[in-house]
Amino acid sequence: MNHVSKINLSVGIGIDYESEKEDYEVDDKGNVLLIDGRHIPWEQVKTDGFDYLEISVKDETEKSQLILTEELS
Repeated sequence: MNHVSKINLSVGIGIDYESEKEDYEVDDKGNVLLIDGRHIPWEQVKTDGFDYLEISVKDETEKSQLILTEELS
């Protein structure tokens, strides 16, 4: 591959949060405990959450190469 000219980072959602809500610790105020100890509203989890990550690069000829693809959940 030639010199990298572009790095693409993609994140996405493949979770049906409502069907998996019982897997989360939701308190009586509707907040979810995150692994870093913060509490955020359930609606924010559904809006901001993602469960996969993909990194690819393109060279100056637009040839693309996948570097990483990970499912996070």
